[in-house]
Amino acid sequence: MERRREARERTNGGIRRGQLAAGGSALGMTALVAILLVAPSAAAATPGHTFGAPYKNSRATLSDPNSIAGGGSGVQVHPATWSKHTGIAAFSSNASATWWTNKTNSSASEIGQVVVAIPVHVKTTGFHNITALWITIAAGYANLTAGTCSAGSSPYSSCTRSANVFVYGSAVLVDKNTSKSIPSTNKWAGNHTYLSSYTNCLYSSCSTTTMGKPTGSLHTGVAYWAFYFNGTALNATHKYSLKMTIFGGARVILMTQGGATLSGASADAQFNSATLGNEEELYSLTVS
Repeated sequence: MERRREARERTNGGIRRGQLAAGGSALGMTALVAILLVAPSAAAATPGHTFGAPYKNSRATLSDPNSIAGGGSGVQVHPATWSKHTGIAAFSSNASATWWTNKTNSSASEIGQVVVAIPVHVKTTGFHNITALWITIAAGYANLTAGTCSAGSSPYSSCTRSANVFVYGSAVLVDKNTSKSIPSTNKWAGNHTYLSSYTNCLYSSCSTTTMGKPTGSLHTGVAYWAFYFNGTALNATHKYSLKMTIFGGARVILMTQGGATLSGASADAQFNSATLGNEEELYSLTVS
């Protein structure tokens, strides 16, 4: 594991591709990563410790939510997984849609989701800092053929077409004594590629707005990012659980409203954070 991480840093220039929270710095994160490489492992987070896998006391909830309509189809190529031994979450999926003239919605959504909970213990009541450092390595692509949208019989009609590949996450610290959830200090912006074409018609007059080119790709490289809980008041007599949700996948939508007609439209997307070196890794956890 250590050799693999060190090789990544040599190959990818450390945190050059990292995503830092507001107020963070590349220099500070470089120092943090250097500390993590020699930090001991532990089963649960205790004050003053930085540790990595194995996360022996971690618990994971895995799910693969999906939805299909009309001419949409999808598959969860790699169902969501979590390894407490390596700290790696993984998922990958495909989605595609072709337009069916007898439908108003042809869409597909395939998502992998991993919710990881790790116990956090503090020995002193007061303010503490928690940092959960992750590495995202993900790849994907999206293709969109907008086709032709024509106004319907209603005064207002429209056509929506989109293709999206994405990976996002969130974190909360749960006080198990009070059931109160404390959100992380920062928000992770995630990574995504989104293509869209929206046509809005007023009677027979239509206008179209597009986002992105007909084809787009997602390549995160080795992207470091972290959830921070800065200056968080914790009670030594309480039990806490750090709950982190990581999810990603592919989604395509072809839709009409108000009687608009659509022809020649199609979309497909593929997301991979599970194979060929792609993954979501909980690199380390620090409590101070």
